[in-house]
Amino acid sequence: LADNLDAERERLAVIDNEITMLKQLVAKAQASAPSGQRVKFHYEWLIADLEQMQQGIRDHLNSPRQPRQVPALHGDYRQ
Repeated sequence: LADNLDAERERLAVIDNEITMLKQLVAKAQASAPSGQRVKFHYEWLIADLEQMQQGIRDHLNSPRQPRQVPALHGDYRQ
């Protein structure tokens, strides 16, 4: 099971890196896009969607792999 988790995390890290490179390509395409077109491609929407996907991947990668430790309750409330 641990090997599967490690493999998944590695693949997600690769996807995260690929999204970073893809965002750079999108930024270059946006910079070279002709102005005054009747139908405009919304690069900013694409970048926002890529960032949202990337954040979801990063949230998953940064989440604890084990359940969190919760401090014990005192339990005795009488003095």
